[in-house]
Amino acid sequence: MMTEADAIEAWVKGIRTFVHEQLTSGAEVPGFKLVAKRATRKIVSEKELVNWFREEGLDPADAFVHKAKSPAQIEKTIVEQGYKKNDLPADLVESVSSGNNVARSDDPRPAAVVGSEFPVVGD
Repeated sequence: MMTEADAIEAWVKGIRTFVHEQLTSGAEVPGFKLVAKRATRKIVSEKELVNWFREEGLDPADAFVHKAKSPAQIEKTIVEQGYKKNDLPADLVESVSSGNNVARSDDPRPAAVVGSEFPVVGD
């Protein structure tokens, strides 16, 4: 069954895409409708936000987060300043996987090491 999963997922994705396109174009698909995605809040104007903080006697710096750029952004910055991409010290950067994906056994990537935090089926 797993060997057919990619084909089945592609087929399902195609159906979802087709139905979305139909609904977007105004066609009716019995039993389905378009709904808005979950809304996220964002600041409309940083300038107005700073003004409001000042008017309220608050420190505008408290409205902002300062954080480091991504390694790729930093490499781009240092290259623009005459350094080489690999001049960024390796001990300042780490690569952390966000999880594992299932792949065919002939995939060239090495198999992930699964720790004891995952129970063995049947235990």
